[in-house]
Amino acid sequence: MIRDNIPRRAILVARSHTVSVEAMTEIAGVEPDATRAKGSIRAAAKVQIPAKEHSWQIREYAESEVPLEEVIDRLFKRVLPMRDSFIALREAGCELTLDLVHIMSESDPHGPGFCLETDVVHFLAEIDASVDVDQYLR
Repeated sequence: MIRDNIPRRAILVARSHTVSVEAMTEIAGVEPDATRAKGSIRAAAKVQIPAKEHSWQIREYAESEVPLEEVIDRLFKRVLPMRDSFIALREAGCELTLDLVHIMSESDPHGPGFCLETDVVHFLAEIDASVDVDQYLR
């Protein structure tokens, strides 16, 4: 389930036009938190657009009381031991991306901005992942 209304999200995603979500799970040897098959449409989506690619995700969420850095830390406590799984996904032709969503309001207790710790940046470089950050003011 996608949680579009949750203000803090950190998701490590493997995407592919050709490698199915079942194959990604087999390659990684780990069950993902969520998957989306190419062509599928999310049941709760406001706009019914089919997925352009397969995606395999490990996710962490939090409310606005939690700094985005803490959400990122929780995600990386889970994915750091999965380094070889993500390298195998990359070698199978998947694109890897750290997707971060930071929805803020004027009363946000943490304000804009966040920091990626050195071990996170090193890990992302090792697995050849890009970073996609979406920040919104509510």
